[in-house]
Amino acid sequence: PRNGRAITTRGAWGQLGFTPPGQDKLTLYTSFGIDDPRDEDLMGAPLADFRERNQAYTFSFLHKLSGQFAWGIEFRRMMTQFQV
Repeated sequence: PRNGRAITTRGAWGQLGFTPPGQDKLTLYTSFGIDDPRDEDLMGAPLADFRERNQAYTFSFLHKLSGQFAWGIEFRRMMTQFQV
C-alpha cells in the first residue's frame, strides 16, 4: 500500500437521443463508453488480473404515456478485455 501508484487511464462516454418528427412521446437513445488504462501502469500482480479495456454500448427507447408516467426498454452490452 505504501508503494502504490496510480494507474493512468483515458476514456469517454457519449449519448445521442432522437425524437422522431411527429412522435413527441417517443425518444430513441444510443450510447457508447470506453475506459482504457495505460498498459505500462499495470504492474505488480498477475497479468490475468489486469483489464486492458472496458467498453459498453446501449440502445434504448423511452415512451411517455403521460406527463408523470413513462416506460422504456434498454439493451446494454459490456465487454472487458484482460491481459494474457
